[in-house]
Amino acid sequence: MCRALAHLHGLRVTKVEETSESVTAAVVDGQGKELGRYTYTLAMARKAGLSGANWTNLPDRMMWARASKRVLDDFAPWVTTGVMSQEDVSDAFPDEPVPFDSDEVLECDVL
Repeated sequence: MCRALAHLHGLRVTKVEETSESVTAAVVDGQGKELGRYTYTLAMARKAGLSGANWTNLPDRMMWARASKRVLDDFAPWVTTGVMSQEDVSDAFPDEPVPFDSDEVLECDVL
């Protein structure tokens, strides 16, 4: 989704380098000028506690997705403002939601 939004803004996200341990993405403007690069590694994923079937079976795709989003966040934030990945949501809201007791009466003044 973020790469599609970048396209709407006249930007391209390209894969600059890929190994079995990392993927580097670059964001390029309409004139071909590189605005910046970001590399996401398997070590970063492990440190963040990312795991599961997708990380096991498709690590290249997962690193590409993370590098793509991060390069846009860092070098073209107007593209991804308001777009949150699951990682972003977990960072922003680390606690479990507090259950609401439906029998509780809330009082407030209505203006």
